[in-house]
Amino acid sequence: MPFLRRHSNGFQVVIDRHEGCWAVYTIVDDEIVALTAPSLGEAKDIADSLAVVSHVEECDGACNEWVTY
Repeated sequence: MPFLRRHSNGFQVVIDRHEGCWAVYTIVDDEIVALTAPSLGEAKDIADSLAVVSHVEECDGACNEWVTY
């Protein structure tokens, strides 16, 4: 079951199970970026760290929580 998080600035990340690991997908400069992690928690951490690059600070109440997609 994939997970999605939409951030207040429009940044979106999808996490899905793929061949025994978790894949983190997002679009950067019109290119799909895919990274992998061994656990769902680590995948969410990676995804949130990618979002911080596009935020001034860490996510706050304006960003949506993770939802099943």
